[in-house]
Amino acid sequence: MFFIFKTTLFLLFFLYFLLLLRLWGGLRKLKTCSGNNLEPVSVIVAMKNEEKNVRQCLDSLINQNYPRNLLEIFIIDDGSTDKTSLILDEYNRKNTFVSVLKIDSSEPIHRGKKNALTRTIKKSNGKILLFTDADCVPQKNWVRSMTSCFDSKVGLVVGFSPLIDPSNSLFGNILKIDSLAAGIVAAGSIGLNKAVTCTGRNLAYRREVFDQINGFEKIMNSISGDDDLFLQLVKKKTNWETRYATQIESIVPSFQTKSFTGFFRQKRRHLSAGKYYNFKVQIGYFLFHLANLCFFLFLLFSVFSGKFLLISFSLFLSKLIVDWILLKAGCLIFSMVFTFSTFLFWEVFFLFYHLVIGPVSWIGKIKW
Repeated sequence: MFFIFKTTLFLLFFLYFLLLLRLWGGLRKLKTCSGNNLEPVSVIVAMKNEEKNVRQCLDSLINQNYPRNLLEIFIIDDGSTDKTSLILDEYNRKNTFVSVLKIDSSEPIHRGKKNALTRTIKKSNGKILLFTDADCVPQKNWVRSMTSCFDSKVGLVVGFSPLIDPSNSLFGNILKIDSLAAGIVAAGSIGLNKAVTCTGRNLAYRREVFDQINGFEKIMNSISGDDDLFLQLVKKKTNWETRYATQIESIVPSFQTKSFTGFFRQKRRHLSAGKYYNFKVQIGYFLFHLANLCFFLFLLFSVFSGKFLLISFSLFLSKLIVDWILLKAGCLIFSMVFTFSTFLFWEVFFLFYHLVIGPVSWIGKIKW
């Protein structure tokens, strides 16, 4: 029995290091986008009760360095109850290329974000659909940078979107590392041609791709997933290539200070899409998080029992070193910095929220 336990533990640790090594290899395979693709683009932003963020977001979109005759901006007000609607009306009057679609949440056909996006996509004209969120502030060359990744074979482009806390709080910096880790998983898996995740804060795809897989029709059962589930569907059902944008100009920071309650709510919504992932992907995530948990449990067991201290400390230290190296590889690509002390806090936080929020996200009703 003890032999089986040791073997299982060894295999989990081996799998953990192997997965991180594979992600590192995927990062090294990412291609630099260098095209000069000036196709008609529709920038689409779905928002709800974003009066605090909407001006900053819209100003950044209006001032994009992209031919005005090739750019249109669509904003979906999905049943806001604050001053979001009034602010959007103001921008709509002053900018002819900014269109606002308002959706009443009491409508019988109201089904959340995917419905809002679908209705807006049908009204838009761009050959390339580019998405971000209301709490994001794209750089002035964002549209040009993302479209440069499209060629005749590329149907979908994923970009990086870090969470940036202007107040520089500990929790904000932990979330910054967490967004970096998510970006590394997305970029590394795309580099390996095994795309599994992305973020709707920075995503682009061809209208032709959206039409080819009938939009969100096959993934409407998930309140979330307009990004990662859509990505996986494109990978499964089409021959289009997916590319990850690594140019600094393509990065879309999300400037926000989230409370733990706000983070819990948002992460629960995002992780809820996991129950609709491909079974192999689900197993991969499960084994990764199980292995991560085992590193901590084995260390605690050794400390309290006095057994296998050298082995447990060596394995845990190896885990920290490998995690650190991979995150630093991501920092080199995305021009980010963080301290070692914040990294250690993130290690514990990452374990905690996946143990708690992960299982909770699969049960109960989740709202957009």
